[in-house]
Amino acid sequence: MDILEIAKNGLLSSQKASGVVSHNIANANTPGYTRQRAELSEQIHRQGGFTLGRGVTIAQVKRLRNNLIDEQIMMKEHELGDLNERNRIYQQIESVMVTSTGDGLDVGITDFFNSFSELSNNPQDINLRHNVISKSRTLISKFKDMGSDLKDIDEQTLAAARNRVDKVNSLLGQLADINADIARAEATGTARPEQQGPAAGAAENPLLPDHRGGTLSG
Repeated sequence: MDILEIAKNGLLSSQKASGVVSHNIANANTPGYTRQRAELSEQIHRQGGFTLGRGVTIAQVKRLRNNLIDEQIMMKEHELGDLNERNRIYQQIESVMVTSTGDGLDVGITDFFNSFSELSNNPQDINLRHNVISKSRTLISKFKDMGSDLKDIDEQTLAAARNRVDKVNSLLGQLADINADIARAEATGTARPEQQGPAAGAAENPLLPDHRGGTLSG
């Protein structure tokens, strides 16, 4: 019976290992997919003070990744995302302060000081005095409009940040539920080898596509 049991375990392990290979081939062109490898280990049974061999089993299905490279990629992706977001916000601020129609803040400030320069040459001229008042009101109006536009940019940026935080929290909550399911399955011995390890069930959840080879964006 032991020989038959060993032969059965060997066949089952080979079948599962072949399934891993087939899975790798099927996903050869899948973006972000990481090749897997079945890790084999001996299966033993202790009885009456003796250790009996029961053949081979699959200990785990390991993803072939370089953690150091992954960490560097994630760090650079984070830096790139931060710079892209800063650039987007700076472009919005620039569009508020400098317009293509020639009536931006810089033009308003220049006109305001030019009116004072003209008035200094002829302080008694009523028209020049009214021109200074007019330019002052125009500049004040530009500051108010600019302040309103900058406030809108600030609110939009905060809203976008909250949406991304909510998205991350939602994904983390789903990952926590999946890990809890995996832990319960492993405790009862019903977990499949490819589901062993953190977040291993992501591929089976339609709300959580397998993005372990990529980074979160949005």
